[in-house]
Amino acid sequence: MERPFGRRPKDVALIHLLDEAEMEHFYVTAALLRKLASADPRRAELARGLTRLMRDALKRGVLLSDARQRLTSSGALKPITVYRLNRHNPLVRRLLPAEFD
Repeated sequence: MERPFGRRPKDVALIHLLDEAEMEHFYVTAALLRKLASADPRRAELARGLTRLMRDALKRGVLLSDARQRLTSSGALKPITVYRLNRHNPLVRRLLPAEFD
């Protein structure tokens, strides 16, 4: 039986990856998260199941998404989806407590 979101190590790893990405990048996309996870051998399992994990996190309110547009080098607008942690979610607050002291 599958454990609830937040009780698996990969769920916790996703939250920490998102936290790090938000601190380093102007906006966070699924492609950026995949690139960051793939670049770290310790996050190989996270990189493989990233789409499903993100979908689960969105369903549970851990992750928020926004539809935006990015200006390409040719001047065209390209739709993108950006993600951020829901820092009001109890699980996120528990895993990243230093931010809330």
